[in-house]
Amino acid sequence: MARAHVIQTYVLWSVNRNWQNFEIVGESNYLPAIRRAWNRNAKTEYNDVRVDLELVPEPDNPYDDWAISVRYQGHVVGYFSRETNRDWWPVIARVAGSGMTAVAPGRIWYQKSGRFENGSVQLGLGEPDMSLPLNDPPSRPHNLLPAGAVIQVTKEADHFDILADHVPPSGTGALYLTLHKEEIVTSRSRRVVAEVRLDGERVGELTKATSEKFLPAVEHNNDRGLVTAVRGAIKGSGIAAELTIRAAKAHELDDATLDGPAVRLPALAPFDPDAQYVVPDAFGQTTTAVRARAIREAKQAASRVTGIDHGAATDMPPTPQVQIRRTTAAPPQPRKPLSRPAPSPPAKPVAKPELAPWPNADPAQHASPAPMPSIAPTQPAQQPQPLGSGRPYSWGPPAPVPEAIKAKPAKPKTGTSRAIGFAVVALAAAFVLGALISGLGSPEGGAVTWLLGVPAAIGVGIWAKRNGATPRETPEAPQGR
Repeated sequence: MARAHVIQTYVLWSVNRNWQNFEIVGESNYLPAIRRAWNRNAKTEYNDVRVDLELVPEPDNPYDDWAISVRYQGHVVGYFSRETNRDWWPVIARVAGSGMTAVAPGRIWYQKSGRFENGSVQLGLGEPDMSLPLNDPPSRPHNLLPAGAVIQVTKEADHFDILADHVPPSGTGALYLTLHKEEIVTSRSRRVVAEVRLDGERVGELTKATSEKFLPAVEHNNDRGLVTAVRGAIKGSGIAAELTIRAAKAHELDDATLDGPAVRLPALAPFDPDAQYVVPDAFGQTTTAVRARAIREAKQAASRVTGIDHGAATDMPPTPQVQIRRTTAAPPQPRKPLSRPAPSPPAKPVAKPELAPWPNADPAQHASPAPMPSIAPTQPAQQPQPLGSGRPYSWGPPAPVPEAIKAKPAKPKTGTSRAIGFAVVALAAAFVLGALISGLGSPEGGAVTWLLGVPAAIGVGIWAKRNGATPRETPEAPQGR
């Protein structure tokens, strides 16, 4: 069996481009790739980017035999967790075994603060059983309608013999279905409906109201020579099954879908319940390297069949041989030391010319003057008095203090402050005594005590003023200050 190779992408069916909540692990080990993806794409209002991410199985991963890597443009940004990779391995391995790479919408968030950076990646995945169709696409030229709301198919119970062969072991799965315009005539009515077919066989129909919303698109594709294909889902058991479709209605289609190129999906490897698919090794390699190796191996396989060596360049002209001569360079010459100029001899002192005497001058007047006699100091120098000493600066000894002011008697105190103090004390005593008498049950006695306390305080003050005056002497001023 020829080995399968990854050569193109395949978008999974059960994806959600509006909400990415499937968490992956290991993003902190691939921050350079996350930063590159975040910088190269437009940011949303949530400071993240929305891109399609590649899902690559790695059967040669030394840490996990079921490892599934998540990549952006061939570079790993994270991995499926061990709790989820076994559920998704049959899906991803089937795509890789078909020679393609599974793709799903993703959300990349990145932030850097100083020397620290952080990033996260989420995928918009649905259920694994609904990610790939169980059957092949229609053999006739077809146009696959975009995904839309889920619509129930009617009268599928009449065709359980056909549906029973497509119920997977898990009970649910995705299917290719086609819509056709069918006119049903009975003895009582005549109606036109959208018939649902599976691999060319009738398995049900849409209601009359629902058929009216799909028939315009079916007729438009028929005029273009195309079959209208839709995504379907089957859910059943050994005794019953039901069908649903998920497609956009005629009024929801844009011009690109109606008149653009037909949307056709490539065929996948046949569904294997045991997931025994041939998957190429991809650990430690970018998706681009895997594709290049696949192309190289495909050429080598073709050369073994046809006998043509695709790796040999037989038509290429030979590369001219250029003879290169080896030359020996001369050894470097030692550098000569820089010569410095010799120092100049010191200049000779110039003799000062002697001045001629002034004409008609007395020689005695030009003689050296006699030394001046020394004058003995009369008294030692005194240091100036510091500022704030109370007396002016004096460079001599302090002036003697007159005896008249050494013991000048001070004026006697009048005793006013002492009299006021005694009066206050007497008034306070009268107030306290009056309060005490009032508290004992005699308010009148307290009031009388307060009234008598005022003249008593005045009298005590007068007495203290008359008998409290005492003479005071001024202390003798210190000498030498």
